[in-house]
Amino acid sequence: MTEPAPKKGNVSWKPPKRLNLKGKRPGMRYRWVVDDPLRLQWMEDAGWAPATFVQGDKSTRAAQSDATPLTGSKAYRGMIPMMIPQEEYEKHRAYYEEQTRRQTMGLKQRANEEIKSKVGPRAHLDGKIIIE
Repeated sequence: MTEPAPKKGNVSWKPPKRLNLKGKRPGMRYRWVVDDPLRLQWMEDAGWAPATFVQGDKSTRAAQSDATPLTGSKAYRGMIPMMIPQEEYEKHRAYYEEQTRRQTMGLKQRANEEIKSKVGPRAHLDGKIIIE
């Protein structure tokens, strides 16, 4: 058997750094999105917009609405930043959390009904539902 080759260098693996943005607008939530016209359209339909940034007294935009990057835009490795007002983001988050809660409760109710049909009416499912 051969031994594995020794590790070269003295730096071990590190998680990737976050892509920081300069000139963020207060009250906005930002997210990096793959620069694909269909994905960008889906994000815009959900309330997100190509990000604009404040640089001194002028404003620059990350991409046009037709997903064509502007010269000198803030694009990185095929991704562009998008933004949404924080209040809208919180509404979206609350909506999806409620949908998840309702679906999970539906699974639990369905599992309870299935157990009762097989074991008897006094059976009850208790515990957490873990989806893997």
